[in-house]
Amino acid sequence: MYRWLAQAKPGPIVELPFKVIDTQYMFWARHHGFRPMLNGDSGFVPMSHQWMKTAFARFPSPDAIALLRRLKVRYVVLHLGAFREGGLLRLLGELDKHRADLIPARDFGRDLVFEVVPGETDAAPTALAPVLRL
Repeated sequence: MYRWLAQAKPGPIVELPFKVIDTQYMFWARHHGFRPMLNGDSGFVPMSHQWMKTAFARFPSPDAIALLRRLKVRYVVLHLGAFREGGLLRLLGELDKHRADLIPARDFGRDLVFEVVPGETDAAPTALAPVLRL
């Protein structure tokens, strides 16, 4: 999956589930050529990271998709094995409702990659307006 990302269209990615400590995602970034990504950690966790974690916990909600568009994310990588069963069932059930926003790019079995369809990011205010205006 990471080698495929290295050859895919340029643009930032996010790997879900989004965690406060994303060291594992950072480790694997070497295989996709260190393309820009929302995941990562250091000795300091900014408040915006917590806001993103909150938004992406509800993925693929309209707020989460608006945030992806605002941040110009191209690909969403879903690590299906890392979700709790209830969360995974909710996520898979909701994805079908967002075909206009998220295009399946590749299926790697336990990992799915979706391309975010660019769209209006300022069309409607969201619950995450403070995050979206950063």
